[in-house]
Amino acid sequence: MAWFKKDPSPAAVPAAPAPKAPEEDLALARVLDTLAALMREYGRSAFDLEKLSADATRGECETWAQHLLIGARRPGDQEAREVLPLDRRDFPGVRRFFAERRREEGLYVVRSLSALHQSLWAAIQTLDGVVVGSGDAGDGVHTELKRLQAVAQGGSPEAIRREVFTVVAEIGRLAQQRALQQKAQLEGLRSQVKALGDELEVARQESSLDPLTRLFNRRAFDERVAQAVAMRRLFAQPSTLLMLDLDHFKAVNDQFGHVAGDSVLREVADCLARTFVARSDFVARFGGEEFAVILWDVALARARQAAEKLLAAVRGLSVQHEASRIAITVSLGIAEVSAAESPVSWIERADKALYEAKRQGRDRLMAG
Repeated sequence: MAWFKKDPSPAAVPAAPAPKAPEEDLALARVLDTLAALMREYGRSAFDLEKLSADATRGECETWAQHLLIGARRPGDQEAREVLPLDRRDFPGVRRFFAERRREEGLYVVRSLSALHQSLWAAIQTLDGVVVGSGDAGDGVHTELKRLQAVAQGGSPEAIRREVFTVVAEIGRLAQQRALQQKAQLEGLRSQVKALGDELEVARQESSLDPLTRLFNRRAFDERVAQAVAMRRLFAQPSTLLMLDLDHFKAVNDQFGHVAGDSVLREVADCLARTFVARSDFVARFGGEEFAVILWDVALARARQAAEKLLAAVRGLSVQHEASRIAITVSLGIAEVSAAESPVSWIERADKALYEAKRQGRDRLMAG
């Protein structure tokens, strides 16, 4: 009887990976071409920043484009390296570069616009002093004030700059027709506004935002209050100030800690930003748990309606902290600016109304 030894079954051979479809290769090539083209287009539209030239940005964009397309070295690599395959190319680095550069450009634009408007408001406030000091301003000065008011409340930076220099020339003509004292004041204004060109180039104004809430800070608030007072005196334009304070905020910090307290502050700040959305509305963190809102060109009656809406919106807020939910209410004081008062007295009236609201039980508003 014969025995036959069977051959062992052949080892399983792994299937070869399916070749990539030509359509997939074409689609991937189009994606890379598009990304590289976007980087080059971004480089072509670059502009000089405070510490970075447009040429440097264009060079980095071209280097990133080459890295995406053919795996060349990345920006910042000191030595040439081998051509990188697709899976080793630094796509996250491209994203970080683009996000960081856009953030720098945004900050530069904010600082430049701040310098522009600050110089323009300096001009308006100087003219305000001229009008108040003279007691009998001519029609020409009032005409220039109207023009400055129009550009102060809107328009592109280039339009503002062009209009300011036009106004400066007209003010120079008017200065020759007035008394020596008023002429000296207008010439001082002329020097201030001419300095606008240098201020726009430098544009190194410090940030005007509160770091925790991302609302305007106290310094920006003080400037805006002074502007509103000047507009009331010069053009009889109404503005209303809202001062609000979180109720029992110290108890929140004591019971839940300062991290929870910061969350409550941010939640209220977001509610304020959602409630006051008009372009002229100005929302700031006044200090601690106190906030302020300036409603530009809004009289007391309409401001009261907006304040009631805010109270209702805050009552609907709560902050989750561990297993607890923290309810939030605020007390409000409101006051419309009068023609004869100073920024300090306007703030004091609104602040007294705020503390009267607290004295009467909180979660309410009082007018000052």
